[in-house]
Amino acid sequence: MPSEGRECISIHIGQAGAQIGNACWELYCLEHGIDQSGFLDEQMDQKKMSSQVSWCDFVARLAV
Repeated sequence: MPSEGRECISIHIGQAGAQIGNACWELYCLEHGIDQSGFLDEQMDQKKMSSQVSWCDFVARLAV
């Protein structure tokens, strides 16, 4: 499987699903330094971003 062109597909149904989906995408964008328009955030400090999450690390999260 090639490493280029990876995609993430999330399907959320209903109002709660839409709210969870929105929160997930906000988190994805924050972790990867992407602004709300979908472009890389130029103001994001690369050192700060890389210290938060490595591109190849798995970050486990538990929602209760």
